[in-house]
Amino acid sequence: MLSQAPARYQGKTGTLYLTNNRLFFEYMEGLITKKIYRAIDINLKDIISTKAEISIQKKLLIRSKSRAGFIEFIVDKPDFWEYQIGLNLV
Repeated sequence: MLSQAPARYQGKTGTLYLTNNRLFFEYMEGLITKKIYRAIDINLKDIISTKAEISIQKKLLIRSKSRAGFIEFIVDKPDFWEYQIGLNLV
């Protein structure tokens, strides 16, 4: 695991993870029995571009070749994530 941080994706609060090969987002849901769901799982080879956007909310914008297409995460330090993903795309 290279990086992980709290993030939001489509109204769900969870954790964004970056490994040597993948970028994925997991969140927990359930009142009595908590289950972990993986909402996004992208191979780094499928990422076309990344962009950090810092305005009212700090966003990491990702464009990929996968079914997910255009993805938007709300995460602290989106510029750090953009840099980290860029290092692994080379």
